[in-house]
Amino acid sequence: MHLPVNVLEGEGPELKEKYDVGSTYPVFILTNSAGEIITRWTGYSTARQFVYKLNASLKDRRTIKERRAQFESNPTLQEALALGRFYAELGEHLEAVGMFRRAEKLGTDRNLNLSADIFKNMAEAVWKEMAPFDSIYPTAEYVLETGQTAGVIKMATLMSRLSRKFDNADSLGKYLDAGIQTATESQQPEHTEDRYLLVAEHALQIAHDTAKAIGIKELSMGDNWERNPSKFYNYAKWCLERKINLGAAEMYARRAVQVAASPEMKARVLNTLAEIFEERGNYEGAIQSIEMAIENHPENPYYQNRLDELEEAIHGE
Repeated sequence: MHLPVNVLEGEGPELKEKYDVGSTYPVFILTNSAGEIITRWTGYSTARQFVYKLNASLKDRRTIKERRAQFESNPTLQEALALGRFYAELGEHLEAVGMFRRAEKLGTDRNLNLSADIFKNMAEAVWKEMAPFDSIYPTAEYVLETGQTAGVIKMATLMSRLSRKFDNADSLGKYLDAGIQTATESQQPEHTEDRYLLVAEHALQIAHDTAKAIGIKELSMGDNWERNPSKFYNYAKWCLERKINLGAAEMYARRAVQVAASPEMKARVLNTLAEIFEERGNYEGAIQSIEMAIENHPENPYYQNRLDELEEAIHGE
């Protein structure tokens, strides 16, 4: 039985709280007849991808509670990995960290390395203030010890993100340097852009040279990036996340709205534009943008939540 729910109406708010839906939509939750969770996943996908995920989930219809109880009585690597992924999806990141660590112990004969999963979930826990900032350092060091190229680059990227949010650049230079060196030595083409972005972060957060950081970011996007919608929208988001060059960010976000390929994409860009307006103190523009986002994608309750937050912020002033 398929039961679509709008979390803003009717039983929606109660079900949202019961199932810890969060703010990422859409959320798909597979339950048994008693409403107990078997599994869940988020995000849009093609019909084929959705059917594949659903069929794969239906092969094992045990609830998470049943899986956890069986794991405690008979721990296996497969169950540890499955539970770790579920807790990560649910947003219980510290539980995920613990389960991935147990998986490593159960997979010693396979030399299993889950340092990237452990770090990513600890970073999410710190981001959501579920854990103190200092708790990220042991997991970052673990990633450095393993030396996996993608893991080190991702770790450096997430450390810079955490540093921006909490204004804590302690030891950040060490991790950025490791990420830059790893990206430089990599033979993978996609790591060239990673290197540019990490060098830009170094200029911004370590050297405190905003103009240099902007220049490096623009250089990373190649020739004529200003004419490429995906690239200039990416640039607008990059500036927004770092709260720099917001005049240019607004200009490119406005252009991205005009060329958005679908109503869903237009709503997403309008939300970014609203965030830029809000950051610049233009609450009227932010509200208008979110209202347009709702018009373009009314099925996504996130935009209504954002509108409520903005109106509350104005009322509070």
